Amino acid sequence: MDKKENYLIDELTQLCIDTGEKFLCTVHKRPTSMDRFSISQIKVLMILSHNESVKMKDITEALGIANSSATDLIDKLIKDDLAERYRKNGDRRVVMVKLSEKGRDLVNEMKELKRKCWRSMIEKSEEEDREDLLRVAKKFYDLICRAAEEGVFL
Repeated sequence: MDKKENYLIDELTQLCIDTGEKFLCTVHKRPTSMDRFSISQIKVLMILSHNESVKMKDITEALGIANSSATDLIDKLIKDDLAERYRKNGDRRVVMVKLSEKGRDLVNEMKELKRKCWRSMIEKSEEEDREDLLRVAKKFYDLICRAAEEGVFL
């Protein structure tokens, strides 16, 4: 690899770290009802929000954690009335989890907070840059997905 490629790699690495940290700090700058939840709990809520119900096994695989850790996460969400656990009909071994109504409300609040943050950033950007931002973000996402499929991150 030449110096230019190494420079590009170093800059992209640091930019990703800085961007992620800054975005999280910006979104969570103001006190919200989500502040009392861990990142892992929020990830579970987001997984549940994309499905009617999810197998516990799928949650552990999506987060890359042990069954006991997933159970602890779900127990805390159930205690806060954000999720519900039940057994699948016909197969008592399969444990399912779904969002409660309160959980759905919290997820909608999180999504709205992110939308407000993005709206503010888009409004402050130059109009001609907005489409470029979307195009580059999609390209970046595609590159990450391809790298993940190829096992680059292993």
